[in-house]
Amino acid sequence: MLDHPTSADALAEMERCDRPVTVDDLVAIAYVLNTTLRSAHHEEQLQGAYAELSELGDLAVQEADAPPVQRLQWHIQDGEQALNQSEVAPALTEHRLDNLREGT
Repeated sequence: MLDHPTSADALAEMERCDRPVTVDDLVAIAYVLNTTLRSAHHEEQLQGAYAELSELGDLAVQEADAPPVQRLQWHIQDGEQALNQSEVAPALTEHRLDNLREGT
C-alpha cells in the first residue's frame, strides 16, 4: 500500500485490536480504498461507452460528425484519461509522501 508497511497480517491485527493503528495506517488504507473504487468506477463507465459505440457499428463511422457520436467519442476520451489518472494516482501520491518525509 503505497510502500506503506501495512501487510494483510497487520490489517488483521488492527481489526482484532491487537495492534495500535496510526494515522499513517488510516490514511494509507483510506487512500488505497478510495483510489481502487474510483478506478473500478472509471473502468465500468469506459466499458459501457465502448459497448455503446460498438453497438452503433458502421453507423458510428458513417455518422462520425453527428453530435451524439461525437459526445460518445469525447466520453470515451474522458474516461480513458480518468482511468489512467486513477491508476497513476497511487504512485504519484507515494512520490509526494516521500518528498514530504524528506522535507523537500
